[in-house]
Amino acid sequence: MQAAIKKEVVTVGQQQRTHNRLGKPSAQDSPQVDVPTNTQAAAALDSESLSDPHEALRLIEHQSRRIGRMFNVFHWKFCLVWGLSWLVGYGVLGFATKATDGVTPWWAWCVAAALLVASVALSVVIGIRGVPGYKSSAQQARRYAKQGAIYGWTWFAAFFFGMGGLSMFVNRFALADEATTILYNMISILLVGVLYMIGGALWNDLSQLIIGVWMIVIAFVLPMLGVIAGFFVMASLGGGAMLLLALWAVTLGSRNASFAPLMGRR
Repeated sequence: MQAAIKKEVVTVGQQQRTHNRLGKPSAQDSPQVDVPTNTQAAAALDSESLSDPHEALRLIEHQSRRIGRMFNVFHWKFCLVWGLSWLVGYGVLGFATKATDGVTPWWAWCVAAALLVASVALSVVIGIRGVPGYKSSAQQARRYAKQGAIYGWTWFAAFFFGMGGLSMFVNRFALADEATTILYNMISILLVGVLYMIGGALWNDLSQLIIGVWMIVIAFVLPMLGVIAGFFVMASLGGGAMLLLALWAVTLGSRNASFAPLMGRR
């Protein structure tokens, strides 16, 4: 018995499919299935994700943190300021002392002191104004601003009271010039190392922790050196290390995951 099969053409969109009366496609005409492209799939996924309020909020907060950290140049500015200050200041002290047969002239001390005061002042400014201005919430913005301000003022307090107390100690016990110079250098680099380590703990920043440990190692070595050698070590291994870290962060920070925290990105 030969069954009569009637075929009708059903137009779907701009595609034609041949169906028999039972609604099944005939053997010679296989259906054409639209395969979504990657762009279409991504758009569908985004639409599906944004339909969930919790998922949408998570994506917004993630992008807020990402943009905020993109504009956060807090840490490498500290490295740049203190690196330049130490490289120039201690370099001047070293060359001036060497040129005068081991006696450091007063003007060299004035240059180093002026650079130190400028570095402390800039540290306070960077701490207050260097935090990201774009945050996911006002509460988070206030927390970051307060944290940065406290950290910036910590640099001022540490050097003002630390070096001031050291000056009173030196005058009280009438220490020799060489011992006084080595002690000043050691306490100065020790303060910077500890402050960098505190910054590494606050922002979970391995790069600051490493530079802080490096400074403490230099502070341990300084008493074994003479005055002139100590000045050059502070300039090259102290200031130079901070400048290299700042330069590396600016040039390679976006491509090297190891320096992403230094640029404020996680």
